[in-house]
Amino acid sequence: MVVLSCFNFSKPLRRLQRFRESWYKFLASFGTLGQRANSRGFNSSRATVLDSRLLQYFAMNNLTAVVTQLEQERNRLSSELNGIDQAIQALRGLAGRSSPPRSGGGISAAGRARIASAARARWAKIRASKPGSQTNPAPKRTMSAAARRKIAASQRARWARVKRKK
Repeated sequence: MVVLSCFNFSKPLRRLQRFRESWYKFLASFGTLGQRANSRGFNSSRATVLDSRLLQYFAMNNLTAVVTQLEQERNRLSSELNGIDQAIQALRGLAGRSSPPRSGGGISAAGRARIASAARARWAKIRASKPGSQTNPAPKRTMSAAARRKIAASQRARWARVKRKK
């Protein structure tokens, strides 16, 4: 089906028709085809066999032309595919990044240090402006030694009761 769609058979078929007509005239002059049975004036069964043989002959002759035309079509399609592949690669490259790539090292160490110190100063200012925040917070409350001894004694007594029950 592909061969028929990409190869033009009109010229070889015209040549086949001219050859067939001359061949029939030649055979008819010797009486080879017998009585004139159909509208062309030839025996239809022998004409069909002759037509099929002539078609095979012309098909084999034109096979190289068909192969050449198919190769040209393949080359054309492969070049189109290469163009499509290049377009896909270009679009993938654009989709991967929203802005052009940055060159260089970015910010220097001194610049980062300036930014960090500014951020620390900004947060110190925010903390100082909050109500209830003091520079010296109240010291943590500690337990007296007597209270610690009392808690330790109660824990020892509790563990002693647990061990006696076992």
